[in-house]
Amino acid sequence: MRDLTAQVTSSLLQFPEVTIQALGEDEITLDSVLFGKFSGGRNGLAWLACGPQLEVVNSLTGERLSAYRFSGVHEQPPIVRVVKEFSWQKRTGLLVGLEEGEGSVLCLYDLGISRVVKAVVLPERVTAIEPITNHGGASVSTQHLHQGLRWLFGVAAVATDVGHLLLVDLCLDDLSCSQNETESSDLEVFTRISAAVPQRRDTVTREGRHLSFQLQNPSGTSIPTLCYISRSNQLAVGFSDGYLSLWNMKTLKREYHSQLEGGRIPVYAVTFQEPENDPYNCCYLWAVQSTQESEGDVVSLHLLQLAFGDRKRLASGQVLYEGLEYCDERYSLDVTGGIFPLRGQTTNTRLLSCQTVEKFRNHVDREDSINEAISPDTSVSIFSWQVNTYGPGKPSTYLGVFDINRWYHAQMPDSLRVFFSLRPEEFLVDCPYFALWSLDAVVSMTSPNLILDILVHERSLSRGVPPSYPPPEQFFNPSTYNFDGTCLLNSGVVHMTCTGVQKETLNFLKRSGPSISEAIHESYNRCLVAGLLSPRLVDVQPSSLSQEEQLEAILSAAVQTGSLELLTGCIKHWTSEEQPSSAANLQFLLEWTWNKVMYAKAELDQICVPLFDGSCNFTDPQALQALQRCQLLLHNLRTVLNCFLTEAQELTEKGFADLTNKHMVISLISLYAQVVAWFCRSSLLPEGLDDNMYLSRPFYNYPLIHNYYTAHRQKLECLSRGKWDSDCLMIDGLVSQLGDQIEKLWQRDEGGTGKYPPASLHALLDVYLLEGIEESYKHAIVSLLVIFITPSSHFQHT
Repeated sequence: MRDLTAQVTSSLLQFPEVTIQALGEDEITLDSVLFGKFSGGRNGLAWLACGPQLEVVNSLTGERLSAYRFSGVHEQPPIVRVVKEFSWQKRTGLLVGLEEGEGSVLCLYDLGISRVVKAVVLPERVTAIEPITNHGGASVSTQHLHQGLRWLFGVAAVATDVGHLLLVDLCLDDLSCSQNETESSDLEVFTRISAAVPQRRDTVTREGRHLSFQLQNPSGTSIPTLCYISRSNQLAVGFSDGYLSLWNMKTLKREYHSQLEGGRIPVYAVTFQEPENDPYNCCYLWAVQSTQESEGDVVSLHLLQLAFGDRKRLASGQVLYEGLEYCDERYSLDVTGGIFPLRGQTTNTRLLSCQTVEKFRNHVDREDSINEAISPDTSVSIFSWQVNTYGPGKPSTYLGVFDINRWYHAQMPDSLRVFFSLRPEEFLVDCPYFALWSLDAVVSMTSPNLILDILVHERSLSRGVPPSYPPPEQFFNPSTYNFDGTCLLNSGVVHMTCTGVQKETLNFLKRSGPSISEAIHESYNRCLVAGLLSPRLVDVQPSSLSQEEQLEAILSAAVQTGSLELLTGCIKHWTSEEQPSSAANLQFLLEWTWNKVMYAKAELDQICVPLFDGSCNFTDPQALQALQRCQLLLHNLRTVLNCFLTEAQELTEKGFADLTNKHMVISLISLYAQVVAWFCRSSLLPEGLDDNMYLSRPFYNYPLIHNYYTAHRQKLECLSRGKWDSDCLMIDGLVSQLGDQIEKLWQRDEGGTGKYPPASLHALLDVYLLEGIEESYKHAIVSLLVIFITPSSHFQHT
């Protein structure tokens, strides 16, 4: 099985020439380093900086949105060191850390007007900035913070190169004064918080200064990264000597401080990850150690488990973990440790990005969902890195996906080597919790431009259609994910897509078409690894199956997943070529398709029995899923038979009639399944017993409706007095025009009269199985009864 690879889906969307020139000028004259990041927020921003120049672009198109060249008070211009997206009072902006001389300036930059609106002098060189809150005052939105912080209006954590850690008041309650980076305010640092915070803040702000609380004294050790974790209300602080601290923002006390197993390697990035419904209130923190700032060759990922005493849901609907009990390192991954394929000895490895993508399922069907603290059903952390090797070749670039819920399922191993040692040949594709994509195609297309950052679009993360139910274990592996992403380069943006092993396999089958007969073994093995085969074949050795059995399994996978190009491609090719084997191949495929129709019809009959026999009042989700799968399978088989009918050229009269009959049968059954599924989704099925009058959903009361129409017929007959035909109800006229098929059908059930309404919904829906009647007439008859028995509010909803 070959490795998963990303595919480029756009050309290089270049930044405007003015942006490239503005950034390149300082790269040459000031020997400054160009760097940039996606903001990661909902505003679709990316920023680039070089020296004093800041450029903000659209993350999808590369369009220039804002630009600013910072000025300084010294002869040398300042250097942009840190940038973080920050929104406040319906404005979007950036928190920018400028290095100037031996000190720094913290700026609040408003994207709407492209200028600095707040600036504060910092005592040392800034290395990291992290927004804590954009609100202020004693409101609900700040109740999770320390009482002293609630008197501030907008708080940002700021770290410096000597280990100084500050919480700075952004004074968002006063934006009236005109301020910029050269006319910045001084900082008033308080080493402890007293009860007189509001009075002291008033005094400080009147004097034109900003209040700041010191969390940590200067330690002499630089702080490369800060990360505020809203769900645990903690500030994670990463140090250049490999230590990680956790500060509680409610108590402003340090709850954890320890060196990671990677030793004295700088903690370069941190991201939070929450599993699904951990019974012990555990969540996780990824800490990435990297020597890339010093052109080193180390990038290692460390997963820390945080256990809390309580996990509750706030009034805002958000989850909050409280009472940290312990923090332990549970997993590590060295991306340069020899597990991943490299082209040679590495010279430099650098982390490009790390992010967590979560998806929450709507639990509206659960009675306790209002008060329950909801956890994500999908939680994956995504890392990308680039490895440079000796020689003239291009760097190797990778993107790894870690699924924490699947890691739980794999019994929480402490490293990838555990799995690698068991299955070294297949671990990249078959690892149950980690998947790897090669981005070499992106590098080849964008070279010699540098990749600065990679962003995976959260909404694009998805799996395909399960090939069977219950899905095989392989279906849940992270290697089955499909997602889109964007690469930020020094000259523009490029879009890419990463397809999972299942989609890759299905694409391979589609491309194979008629040549599938020459690659049956490879195709079968691909389907087996991708989890596309029937569960009964998972533990069967491929060598014990004949080629015909393997081919039938492949065809089933294609039909179940809607990859019909494989079958239709074969039909079109075999009907157009004059080869002795073509007729036999077509006959085999037609017989297989029809056998599959019979199998689907039997499954549909089995599903429908409890819908009409009164044995249940509600359709459980599993039964509805089975019905929808059956409907989809019938629809796909109808498409295949339709292709046979369209492409058939040299058929005998008997053969054409037989094919036409088969197509008619599958069309009727497919339509019937579609309507039954709609009735179930609309809560009109299952069909209850006559005396069941207490259902919370609409139900078919045959005696009531029968008496209604009988009374109208009798009234018309009485009015006519034999002078004109009293059989003039619209529905009776419609039914009579369609022949005696419907009358015979509606006489079949006990109590049926052959007239409208039928004695049961079963009899009503069986109209769809009658041949020779236009589909629109069937819909008209059924729709009239649906309108009659369904309250208008429910009908509008469904």
